[in-house]
Amino acid sequence: MEPCYKRLHLQNVGRDGAVPDNTTVHTNSASGYLLSLVNNLILSDVEFVVEGTRIFGHKNLCMRERHSKEIRIAGVSRVTFLLVLEYVYSDRFCVSDEAAAELFVAADKIGIESLKSLCEDKVCQSLTIETVARVFELSDRHHASKLKSECAAIITANFDAVSKTQGFQKLLQTDGQLALELMKQ
Repeated sequence: MEPCYKRLHLQNVGRDGAVPDNTTVHTNSASGYLLSLVNNLILSDVEFVVEGTRIFGHKNLCMRERHSKEIRIAGVSRVTFLLVLEYVYSDRFCVSDEAAAELFVAADKIGIESLKSLCEDKVCQSLTIETVARVFELSDRHHASKLKSECAAIITANFDAVSKTQGFQKLLQTDGQLALELMKQ
């Protein structure tokens, strides 16, 4: 007999919570089925309010605390929160270099260490002279020692170029203590 998750065809819910006409999600695996539940009104029992928009969720997959029907999420964009839910529901991690830093911050804020670690690795792989000072500050703020060490090594090896970037100039203005710590290395 075919597993139930291969037989289910759930309607996908649009960003506004409406079900688009003739929209069906066909699933071929357990993770595909779970992924189809992200922001899906069907069987949802919790709503996350992100940037004023409702995102539908399932308490048994998302959270330990099961009493609230609505959870407000501040400081995380809607797109990033949907990526968090995709990871929680399906273990799927497929993000651009640009999205990885924002997802890293969200994972730290929400407390998903495995996602934070994946993002940290992705951000490490995409460091450039232009981004390294900003990411160094980010790694310090979110206690990411591996990322901070990688940034420090790149900054030290390329100090002349990095010191001319907007990110480094901003670091000097906003967190002189951290910039001093960096220059001592």
